[in-house]
Amino acid sequence: MGCYKEFPRRIVIYNDAAMLAFLFFGGMIIAGLGLWALPVYLLVLTAAFTLTFWTICSRCSYYGLRCGLGFGLPVKRLFKKRNESEFMHTGGQYLAGFLLAIGFIFPLVAGVLSVIRGVWLWPALFLASLLALIIPHPKMVCRRCRQRESGACGIGVLITPKTGHS
Repeated sequence: MGCYKEFPRRIVIYNDAAMLAFLFFGGMIIAGLGLWALPVYLLVLTAAFTLTFWTICSRCSYYGLRCGLGFGLPVKRLFKKRNESEFMHTGGQYLAGFLLAIGFIFPLVAGVLSVIRGVWLWPALFLASLLALIIPHPKMVCRRCRQRESGACGIGVLITPKTGHS
């Protein structure tokens, strides 16, 4: 099984739906913390995705193509192509990853606090969307991705190592 030149639309639609659900339910949990929390969360996510598109996606071999998350096409309209050999090797890319991690961890922590307070709906929906996003991702995306295959994506290599039968 080889890598996709462009990912099938069905994979992109699934990933984007799961990611939007994750972000929406995470936002609902965050909003429960108070009026200050949601704008801070949205600011972190905006910075994280902007930096990801500018510093990571612009260096990806799927730049201008349909990647597993569908980012390659719009990124081409927003940012110029950068050196692919720098993929995941610059400070800006590490900062983008750090901000993305905060965007994932913040609603997890807030969800635990919500459950402690007896609020279950948003945390349950958030957890379901998180699992829907991360469980199939390695099989659906990583193992068919050129960035993993080339060794450029350390996370992809770590979670779906080459076996010779990928």
